[in-house]
Amino acid sequence: MKNLKIYTSLFLFFFVITTQAQLRNKTVSGNGNVITKTIKTTDYDKIAVAGIYFVTLVEGEEGQITIKGEENLLEVTIIEVNGNSLVIKTENNTNLKPSRNNKIEVLVPVQSVSVISLAGSGDIRTENLNLKSEDMEVSLAGSGDIKLVIETSNLLTKVAGSGDIELAGKATILTGKLAGSGDLNLFNLSTEKADVSIAGSGDIMVLCTEDLKARIAGSGDIVYKGNPRIKDTKTAGSGSIKSF
Repeated sequence: MKNLKIYTSLFLFFFVITTQAQLRNKTVSGNGNVITKTIKTTDYDKIAVAGIYFVTLVEGEEGQITIKGEENLLEVTIIEVNGNSLVIKTENNTNLKPSRNNKIEVLVPVQSVSVISLAGSGDIRTENLNLKSEDMEVSLAGSGDIKLVIETSNLLTKVAGSGDIELAGKATILTGKLAGSGDLNLFNLSTEKADVSIAGSGDIMVLCTEDLKARIAGSGDIVYKGNPRIKDTKTAGSGSIKSF
């Protein structure tokens, strides 16, 4: 319970600071001139996206990033590799405002990725790709969405805000944390052992076949399927833990 309160407080602090920073930063509106660019980078095994970018992960040789969007918005977009992490963000935290019916699309070829994070209102998803790694972390802060197919032994996934994460595939051991009103949909992700927790009003859907540990502080619900042998559950608030 104490850890969940701390987690929620940290999220609220982060949200307030981020919102204040956005209000101070300049906004660039799209000029309607849509172009496509190819950006070359070194290899990477982590991906960090911040902003309104719609990122698609595909199988392919790393280092050939394709971005499509309005020309003046791409001019203030940074795509670079820091260490072994591919970073996609705006210059000086500039707020981007695409023209109506336009968005910024980024095509990222990957071979192996262990960490994927999204901060903002963008989108990250896989297309005809099964991401494989011994250990994997998938995190979301904000109102964006992440939808991936993965295969891993150890998975940590976190949602802070109103966005959603949807994962399919297989993870032997799962740790899932949700703070806010977003959802963590893991019904199509087969797990043997799962430790999931909610602080807020969001929901977690989990598929677990052996050991399930579930904690709720708030009004969110944890729904599970898979008939786990061991169930360790606790609730504080109006939320519920129930079988699908």
